Amino acid sequence: MKNLSVLVLCCIVLFSCKKDKIDFDEDLVSSVETFASNGGRCDWSVTTNKIVYDAEIDDHWDIIISNPDKTGQFNLTEDMSNQVIEGQMIESWHYRGQPAFDKSGQYILFQVHNEHASSSHPSEEHLSLGVNQDLWYMTADGSIKQKLTDNSAGMSVLHPKFSHDGTKIMWAEKYSENENASIFGAWRIRIADVSIDANDSIQVLASNTYQPCGEKWYETHAFSDDDQGIYFSCNYETDFKASDLFKYDLNTQTLTNITNNPTEWEEMYNPNPANPNEYSFISSRFFDWNNSLGWATLRTELYLNTNGEIKQLTYYNQLRKKNGKRLTKEHYFIGDHCWAPDGKSILAILASAKIGSTNTTLLKINLN
Repeated sequence: MKNLSVLVLCCIVLFSCKKDKIDFDEDLVSSVETFASNGGRCDWSVTTNKIVYDAEIDDHWDIIISNPDKTGQFNLTEDMSNQVIEGQMIESWHYRGQPAFDKSGQYILFQVHNEHASSSHPSEEHLSLGVNQDLWYMTADGSIKQKLTDNSAGMSVLHPKFSHDGTKIMWAEKYSENENASIFGAWRIRIADVSIDANDSIQVLASNTYQPCGEKWYETHAFSDDDQGIYFSCNYETDFKASDLFKYDLNTQTLTNITNNPTEWEEMYNPNPANPNEYSFISSRFFDWNNSLGWATLRTELYLNTNGEIKQLTYYNQLRKKNGKRLTKEHYFIGDHCWAPDGKSILAILASAKIGSTNTTLLKINLN
C-alpha cells in the first residue's frame, strides 16, 4: 500500500505540472515571444518601422521607442519627470503612455496624467480609461512636447489617432460621470483639424464632437483608409457591460455595427496594413461571460477577420483549445495591439490577473 500511495502521489504531481494550456493556434501563428516583460500599449510605424510602447519603469510609466529587434531603445518621456511643461508640473509618477504614430512616423500622440491625478494613481487612471489625463504631442525623437487638452478633474482622454493624411487627430473623451450612459460614464469622440509647421510645432485649428451611438462609452481605434470614416467601440445596442465594433461614415453619417454581438465584449479594431481585407480585434466570444458578476470577470482573446471569416488567434484563457468552457484560474486579457508594416507580426498587450495583482507583458505574435 505504501508503494501504491507513492505511485499515486507521483502521478498527481506529474499531472499537475503538465502545461496543458494552448497559447495560440498553430495553424495561424508560428510563434509567440516576449517583446517587453513590462510593456503596455504600443504602435508600429508603417513608414519608419519603429515601435513605440509604454512600459512600467521604477513604479512609473514612460514611452520607449525601439527597433523591431529591440535595439536602439530610448526613453522618450523620462525627461518630463519633475519638470514644468506647458504650465503643468509633471510628477515623476505621472503616467506617460498610449503612444500613436502619424503615418510619416515623425510625430507621436500620447497621454499624460494632469494635476487632478492623485498620488495613489489607481489602475483605472493610468492603464484603462485615461482618467485625469490630457492629450499630448511630441516629435519621434522626444525633443518637442506640447499639451493639447486641459481636462477637468475626473475626465478622460483615450486612444488618440492621426488621420492618414496627417491633417486630423481623433480621440475618445469622457465628459460626464453619468452612470446611465455606461459603467464608465458618458463619452464622445472628438476629431480636430491640426497643422504642423516647419519647426514641428502642432496647432489645433478646430474640433467637432461625435456621438454616433448617443450618450454612451466610446473608444477610438482607427481612421478608414480614405479618412472619411472612423472605427470605434461602443456599448450601443448591447448589454450594459458589453461592447461592439462600429464604423461611422463622417460624410453620410451612416453607422455600421461590425460585430453585432450584444452580449460579448468586442474591442480594438485594427486593420492589417498589408491586407485591406483583414483586421484584428479582441473578443470575449470564446466563453459565456456573465457580466453581472463584475468587470473583473472579463477575459479576452485575439481574433482575425479575413474576408469575413473570423478565426481565433490566441487561447490563453482556455485549458483546452476545443473546449472553451474549461478556463484557466488566472484571468487573461489581450488588449491594445498593432501590426507590423508587412502584416506578418502583431504586438499585443497581455494582462494576467490574480487576486491582488495584475501583470502586463508586450507579446510579439508571429503569423504563418
